[in-house]
Amino acid sequence: MNLEYISQVCRLCNNALWTHYTEQNVFN
Repeated sequence: MNLEYISQVCRLCNNALWTHYTEQNVFN
């Protein structure tokens, strides 16, 4: 497995989760 690829996917997944979370719970 390519560690660079895995870390990229993790980053994308985290970004997607964070975006979803902030859309559900907006703290401004």
